Amino acid sequence: MSRRTRVLSAALLAAVVLSGCNDSSDDASPDAAARSEPVLAETAVPQTAGPLTGAQMPAPAILGEGWSERADPGAGHEDETDPDAPSTQARDVAELMDGLVPIGCPEAAVNIALPRPQYALERTYAGPSGQPGVALVLEFADAASPDGFLGALDRQIRACPAAGADPRGPVALGFRGVTRTPEQVSALRQEQGVDADPNQYLVIAVRDGKRVALVFLADTRIAKAPAIGADLIKAIRQT
Repeated sequence: MSRRTRVLSAALLAAVVLSGCNDSSDDASPDAAARSEPVLAETAVPQTAGPLTGAQMPAPAILGEGWSERADPGAGHEDETDPDAPSTQARDVAELMDGLVPIGCPEAAVNIALPRPQYALERTYAGPSGQPGVALVLEFADAASPDGFLGALDRQIRACPAAGADPRGPVALGFRGVTRTPEQVSALRQEQGVDADPNQYLVIAVRDGKRVALVFLADTRIAKAPAIGADLIKAIRQT
């Protein structure tokens, strides 16, 4: 994913990599050892957020055949994924809401604010061809806010229709195929312009109780949205 899309996915803490060889006499000397700085231990990535746990996150099978969980190393670390890094992690709500601002859309869309959840949990995936996918589960303070979230997202998307853009110009974002039901919003998301993300994403948002699930799936047909959405509702349903 591009830097603009990757903001939807929090960068994982990278493993400490010690560069260079230590076979020279200078590097092996006591003075060199004294000059070296201590290596700080990594902070564990939280894999729950408030009442949200992995139990509410969509299983890969919900997304379609060939999808699997995959840790996201973050921008600039595409070849440095730690195989032991978690695919599920808590998100900072303020950072997440900044990332959901539709940069590249008309001002009318950018100015539509989404309700802010209390907690957010994220899971990252890889599709059958290695294409990226991200799921977010959001917990709100009340049962009215999720409906407000879907309504605002629907208005935001409709205010940002796909249109022709100069491939050599700044990145422009657009949506098409918007569908809205009382419990679901879906559309296709595409960037155009210099440094645009080449992937087209199926965006699905659903609500149930005080929760919203929001997924971004690269190279996924919009015809799959109703079935995926129904399974997402089951995944986040509060009992």
